Amino acid sequence: MPLGTDLSKLLRKDEPATVQEAEAIRLQLNQLQSQVSALSGLVDAQGNLHPNVFSHKASTFSILPGESASMYRSITQTIPYNTYTTVTFEVDADLTAAEKRLSWAHGMRRDTSTGEFFLEGISEDALCEFTAMVYWIGAEIPNNWAARVIETDTASLAHIIFTDTGFFEIGTAMLRARKAATSWKLQVLNADTGAGAKDLYTAWFQIKRIR
Repeated sequence: MPLGTDLSKLLRKDEPATVQEAEAIRLQLNQLQSQVSALSGLVDAQGNLHPNVFSHKASTFSILPGESASMYRSITQTIPYNTYTTVTFEVDADLTAAEKRLSWAHGMRRDTSTGEFFLEGISEDALCEFTAMVYWIGAEIPNNWAARVIETDTASLAHIIFTDTGFFEIGTAMLRARKAATSWKLQVLNADTGAGAKDLYTAWFQIKRIR
């Protein structure tokens, strides 16, 4: 019987607990105390995961506590000339079964309509890996373009993933979170001189917390 149920039952009784009942509660309280003690090495008093969780855990994890999220865009998005433009993404319901494999959120919040990943409750010591894929096609391929990851609250902290003149590129950046709560976006620059706006064909953006 669950501990809470036993305690509630005893509190409603008019007569004292029997020796057997008291011993059962004592054993369950000892077990609960042991579990809470072990858990304190992983989470703080508010239930948040310790940023330095790996230093609190000497043995191995049965499940690695690594947050990750991914967003995918399978329809074109117009990228104006010479302006870094935030890529937005599709909700899972609009994706095909195959495309849904590139769109998920495990322990991390995201907003496909604004193209943001939200890093919440993570200290400045957290290290995250970003991966992005940008794909142009046919006449829409700029002769010069770039992609970067930025912190939403300040575009000055921008991290270039790649610059290219081809139609397709995948890039990765390892970034350290600057503060406890922030969000990140993928932006694309169309620098095709004199050619005007271009249509981005497909894009994919992923984040994984390394530590």
